[in-house]
This record gives sequence, structure tokens and C-alpha cells, in this order.
Amino acid sequence: MHTKLKFVSCISVFSALLIMAPASKASIINYNFNGLVESGALAGESYSGSFAFDDASLTNLGLESINLSAFSFNFLTASYNLTDADFQSTVDFFDGLFLGVSYSASGFDPSFALVSAAGLALPDDVPYFSYQTVSGNSGFGSLSFSTATAVPLPSAVWLFGSALGALVAKRRRKTQGIAN
Repeated sequence: MHTKLKFVSCISVFSALLIMAPASKASIINYNFNGLVESGALAGESYSGSFAFDDASLTNLGLESINLSAFSFNFLTASYNLTDADFQSTVDFFDGLFLGVSYSASGFDPSFALVSAAGLALPDDVPYFSYQTVSGNSGFGSLSFSTATAVPLPSAVWLFGSALGALVAKRRRKTQGIAN
């Protein structure tokens, strides 16, 4: 009777751990983006890049800006990264809805910025690219984003539960061997 009670207790604890365990989720999110300058002296020029951020602090409530952990941008013949930015670059969300990325670099010719949407849900409220040359020419461009699929990491609870189950099975076999 006592052995059955231990076994049922172990199974109950194991089940509770599995039920209470949150779904595992990869926290580093990677985006790619590209676009085309649509106005000004540089119309027709293309650009592309990528960025990454940790979504662990994302609450999906209100306006949220999360610092980028990586950034790469290719425009004209140059490449830019986080160290080239004028200020901390962020990825922006409103109630969990992706708005875009905020990045600005003014120490170059042309100076440029990637600007997030404002979160107003209006037809013209979209992320965009803007630039200005030293000679005063300026223009805007489109941005399109795509994200890589996050790969879930194994949950510690599943690993713990598997180990606990193996120990219970081993213990059960050992006690049955002694009883016989």
C-alpha cells in the first residue's frame, strides 16, 4: 500500500509540473528587411538589412520599444551596424502589433533613418526609410519586413520530468526485485 501511495504521489507531482509549465519559446527574434527609395535624388536605389532582439520583456500592452541586440544595414556601397546609430535603436510594438524598427545615422552622406509606424492603424501609418544628403536632397522609401520562424528550446520541466520518471521506474524495478 505504501509503495502504491509513493508511486501515485510521484505521478501527481510529475503531472502538476507538466500542466503548470509554460510553453517553451525562443526569445531571440530575427527580422530581415528590404526596400526601395521612392523619391528624391536617390530614387530607385535599394537597401536591405536585418536585426535581432530579445522578446522576453514584451508584454503586448500599449506602446513598447525593445532595444536591438543586433543590426545590419546595406545602403549604396556601405554597411551600417548598431555602433553607427545616433541613439539606442529599437524595435517597436503597439499592443503586440509589430510597428517597425527605429534607427538613425546622421554622421554619413546621406544621413538616413528607419522610422516605425505610429500605431494609429491608418492606411498611411507604415514604417518607412528617409534620407537627406549633404547637398540638401532628401527622399523616402518603403520598408518590408519578414521574420524567421522561432525554434522552441526544450523546456527544463520536460527534461526534469523525464529524469524523474526514469528514477521512479528504476526505483520501482529495484523494490520489486527485493520483494520477490
